[in-house]
Amino acid sequence: QCVVSAAEKFSTEHKFDLIFISGLFVYLTDGQANELLTKLRGFLAEGGLLILRDGTAVESRYEIDDRFSEHLGQNYSANYRTINEYKKAFSDAGFQLIQDENMFEEGHPLNKYSETRLRLFMFR
Repeated sequence: QCVVSAAEKFSTEHKFDLIFISGLFVYLTDGQANELLTKLRGFLAEGGLLILRDGTAVESRYEIDDRFSEHLGQNYSANYRTINEYKKAFSDAGFQLIQDENMFEEGHPLNKYSETRLRLFMFR
């Protein structure tokens, strides 16, 4: 089944054993992210896992507002939250952090930008 919906507006009665979110939160405003987080807990089955793979700010929150990206060839906006911002937001929404780590070690060529790292978080 395919559903077309803004992520924060999605609704279902179904419970999932695994929810995998990749590259979404950087494109959500804080309001949209909080709206989605209030719903996600209800989508997860008892004992289920939520895995988040998203761009994360290295030192402090890093925001891009309608700036041209050579890589994308168009204007781009994003909110790169810090590790602690992600941990707090998910904790406040009732999730328990199981594990978090960078996807690539420091010095890896896929760490393209000094301000951000691709990070994995696992929550229950």
